Amino acid sequence: MDNNRDYQKVVKETQKLLLNEENRADWEKRYNGYADSITSNLESIRKNRRRLREWTPFKFYLNTTNAQNAKNTLRFDVRYLGQAVAELIVKKDSVTITTKPSAKRNYEKNNLEHFNCPVVLDNKNWDGKEAHAFRKHFRKREDVRNSTDSNKGNEEHRIESLLLTEFSKAKTEGK
Repeated sequence: MDNNRDYQKVVKETQKLLLNEENRADWEKRYNGYADSITSNLESIRKNRRRLREWTPFKFYLNTTNAQNAKNTLRFDVRYLGQAVAELIVKKDSVTITTKPSAKRNYEKNNLEHFNCPVVLDNKNWDGKEAHAFRKHFRKREDVRNSTDSNKGNEEHRIESLLLTEFSKAKTEGK
């Protein structure tokens, strides 16, 4: 599929939703609340983000909920090809990574199924030898997911990853 056509489709669908006055009022109220919460944590987010090295091929993703709750603990999804493969946890005195199952995700199962990654991390130091083995596994593998019935296309992750990559570029025509 053509990435530009994918972007345009997402933008048009979003614009259509926002043209509905009821949707727009709800979204504005909700996102103003998000902005206020995130703004109050912005200094903490910036300070803690500077403590991290983003090792290739990973991308760190800070979702809205984690940004709102970042006063004492900053949590990033560690993404590979748009898929969350671990959680990075930044506290005042530590930076750890975990692949242990959470209420949201079963990283261990997904990593093994989609990326043949047997490395399991349970709050290990981000700069430690266990995390190094995890990073090395992903750095050495071909940049594709294993094909399974449970991830046909995985369009949401693919589109989100492409959009975030484009948005992060300093200059992008038509952004």
